Amino acid sequence: MDIAAEMSTLKRRHGRINLKGDDDESSLLEMDACCSVPASVSSPNVLGNTRQASLPINPTPRHLYRSFESDDEDIGNDRGQSSRPERSCQSKPSTPSETLRRGGFGISRGFDMEVGHTLYSTTAASRWSPDDMEDMSTSNIIHTLPNELLTLIFEAGSALTYPSLCEPKSPYVPITVKKITPFMTTVMHVCHRWRQVAIHTPALWTTLHVSRSKKAVDKLPNIKDFRNPIAWVTEHLTRSQSLPLDISIDCRNLSAKTVFAQLTPESNRWRSLRITLTSVQELPTALTNLKKVSAPLLETLEITSLKYHDSISPPITSFFRNGLSPRLAHVRLNRVNLSWLAFPLKDLTTLELRFVVWPTYPLLADMLSGSPNLESLLLHIDNTAAKLLERHTRPSISIPSLKSLEIRLFSQGQPTICPFLQIFSIPALESLTMRDVTSSDWCRILVYFRVHCTSYPVLRHLTLSSIKGLISVDSSAVRAFPQLTTLSLAGLYANAFFRLLVDEKTDDMYRVPVWPNLGRVVVAGDPSLNVALVNRAVEARRTMGRAIVVCEERVGEDI
Repeated sequence: MDIAAEMSTLKRRHGRINLKGDDDESSLLEMDACCSVPASVSSPNVLGNTRQASLPINPTPRHLYRSFESDDEDIGNDRGQSSRPERSCQSKPSTPSETLRRGGFGISRGFDMEVGHTLYSTTAASRWSPDDMEDMSTSNIIHTLPNELLTLIFEAGSALTYPSLCEPKSPYVPITVKKITPFMTTVMHVCHRWRQVAIHTPALWTTLHVSRSKKAVDKLPNIKDFRNPIAWVTEHLTRSQSLPLDISIDCRNLSAKTVFAQLTPESNRWRSLRITLTSVQELPTALTNLKKVSAPLLETLEITSLKYHDSISPPITSFFRNGLSPRLAHVRLNRVNLSWLAFPLKDLTTLELRFVVWPTYPLLADMLSGSPNLESLLLHIDNTAAKLLERHTRPSISIPSLKSLEIRLFSQGQPTICPFLQIFSIPALESLTMRDVTSSDWCRILVYFRVHCTSYPVLRHLTLSSIKGLISVDSSAVRAFPQLTTLSLAGLYANAFFRLLVDEKTDDMYRVPVWPNLGRVVVAGDPSLNVALVNRAVEARRTMGRAIVVCEERVGEDI
């Protein structure tokens, strides 16, 4: 068989759909061995299709990729100019052919000198000598993984690194942005093969964290360069092909107009949009770029101001109007405000308002009436809200479809959570979360729910966080929330609840069954948790035929 026929056979056998040509033998001899694994990279499409991409395996000069990490644009320049040699994915060959044993069978890897690239085949498992085992421990076994499996690993890893906002308990303290090096930045600097797999996997480029550090701004050659397009953003958009995009924009040290000018041509692919501002005064300038933008796939919008607003609101106009974002269902506002009676605050299923520039009670009622299918509502309330949202003799705001409600109160005076609970008529409520509650307010809450228990017939999940001064729990809690199936406790004295769970009925005059439907208890941030008491409660519930599962989360995690 001539060389051309052998190469054709190898192409069919190993999926080499991107070899330069049957006659180009020299290119094969120069091929990087670590690029000779199956070359088809399959990346699942969120729209249900499967996209195929082929990796070029000829040894063209390897470009130095400028980092696309969002938190610091200048880091990419530094890395691009670094003199650190790019590592190859080859394992150190101890012999011309080595066998890697995995789970009862082996993967035989040998270098075919005639063809010029590495061949992989499965072989029967053989007994290993100590020298072989030592050599295998020093080899990079992970580089034997096929590209398809590497792609799945990269996709899972890319979802783990995302810039997060560290919100302090006090709204008067600025929010800090926790910067995390993107997973793909690490992957792109491991070796040539990993870089090629990443570049040719569109699903890995669908998340953009656009930001620039103050240090990067200081390094700009000219102040006019501040408004120049960001090169890596265009590269990112190209590599993501036509997949939906998740975009995060930190407008500090950036020209919002320039960034949106780059992103708007791809607005038909936006799936989520997160905007971070220094203060609410910058909001009109940023939102001006969205007035006539069509985002048919947009589902989530989040806008955050790092500084508190002092209840001073700039004039805000609506955007995404006239059906330009028909799928938008989740809106999160943090220390900002929007035009309350206009888009995008219409037809939502999730709404989160954290220390916003609060509307009046009538405006809030009209706004919520525009989202009849609202299922989740989060309210982080300050003293200003306590004044503006007083119900007085007004009718309650009906949200018939609401299933989840979270209320957090930051008060420097007398306001309590109970008046805010009375604002709403929510008969379908299934999950209630209350954060930063004082012990006196907790007593008022118990009284309120005992009186209005019938107004919450399907309330089964209760989360309590940071109840200050709580030392005991009695039948009042059971009578206030009789149908509980899940109880989550964070940053409070959980032993008080477990003492109650030891007995079948409360030991007071009411003698009510202690949460007969309760099946799960989650505890977090309680250093004084009595493990023996927890075990006694679990055993007692098992004996009663009311078994529960207790999970203790690590300190610092949110429930």
